[in-house]
Amino acid sequence: MAEEIRRRLRIANVELVAVLNAEPLYEASHFSFGPRIAAETLVRLVAAEEGVYAEMLSRATVRSLLGLPVGGKLQERVAEAVPEPVGPYWRAGRDLAALAALAIAKRK
Repeated sequence: MAEEIRRRLRIANVELVAVLNAEPLYEASHFSFGPRIAAETLVRLVAAEEGVYAEMLSRATVRSLLGLPVGGKLQERVAEAVPEPVGPYWRAGRDLAALAALAIAKRK
């Protein structure tokens, strides 16, 4: 998996990586969060090895950087920052990934 992440970072010439934290009120067992935590850690480690800046972003930080309102879930605010869905998997997480990318780009 690390080599695939490395390959994709290089192909896309990635300069920044944003890892979006889960919703703060999301409740799940450690067992169900384990794969996510492992993947996030691996992405951050590979990014560091490749000299790519990576940062964990809270949803509050994303809202603040993009000027989005505080209330509701972040996913309910996507259209305010990116009005048109992009691709068939937009609502399957790519929308939130786009918000995190836009936010980290503003920060750097």
